[in-house]
Amino acid sequence: MPSLTAWLPAAAPTLLILAVGIPALVYAAMRLARSMARARDPGDEFLDDVVRLVGAGEVDDAIARCAAVRSPMADVALVILRSRVRDEADLRGLAEAARLSVQPALGRGERWLPEVGIGVATLGAAGAVMGIQHAWRAGHPVPAEALDPLALGLLIAAILAFAYGWLATRATRAESRIAALSARLVNALCDRPDVRLGHR
Repeated sequence: MPSLTAWLPAAAPTLLILAVGIPALVYAAMRLARSMARARDPGDEFLDDVVRLVGAGEVDDAIARCAAVRSPMADVALVILRSRVRDEADLRGLAEAARLSVQPALGRGERWLPEVGIGVATLGAAGAVMGIQHAWRAGHPVPAEALDPLALGLLIAAILAFAYGWLATRATRAESRIAALSARLVNALCDRPDVRLGHR
């Protein structure tokens, strides 16, 4: 049976991959669950209803409509509508501040996931090289297990890359939707025509 001193150097890359990768996977799973629970898009119907109510002067009804929806879009709309501000410059500044206040829940915190993925993949490659070198120095054929660290590192890296891509896409979409809602609300509160972003 191999001694601990002989086993530990060969197992070190795998242990490092697990030590770094498992917390990263847990964090990514938590961010995915939080994003799915909070960053729901209430849809165009909600946006159109709120803007229509505000345009008709029914601000209290618009507030009630937003309060019934759990979404960053609704949160931003509530901040704007409850302020009772009507100056266009102040409204735009308030809308931007409200957008930034919900931004951490949408996009910040997971930006390091790709770097961790690159790190664990590199550790996996290093572990595979160490396993191959150990077999060659001992004069033995290279065992298939020598590639296990590389496979583990690549698997974790792929999962982290997928999680980051999904979260980043959701954050970008949510940000654009919030910007559209803010612009349309400001127009409605200033008695301007409703112009949808991206439409003519």
